[in-house]
Amino acid sequence: MRATLRMAAAYSRKYASRARVLLYSLMPSFTLDNGLDVENLSHDRKVVETYKKDPLVTPMVSSALGLDIINTGRWVEEHGEDFTLPLLLMQGLGDHV
Repeated sequence: MRATLRMAAAYSRKYASRARVLLYSLMPSFTLDNGLDVENLSHDRKVVETYKKDPLVTPMVSSALGLDIINTGRWVEEHGEDFTLPLLLMQGLGDHV
């Protein structure tokens, strides 16, 4: 059963990746919901409410921006050792964002 789920997930990722590239090429300004759960932005309710009321915040992301973020993330993972400045990067286990 697990092997079947892994194969289905790999199949899904393969075609999702192709769909992203197709959208990027044909309709770079096509927008989708970014899927961000704003309730998990902060434990401070005031911060969350301020974010929700900010007129400059949009829940949408273009296909071009989304694919650029994914590709840049991959590049950073592959070239992390090239970054020579001291850097402390931390993420908590309970971080949902």
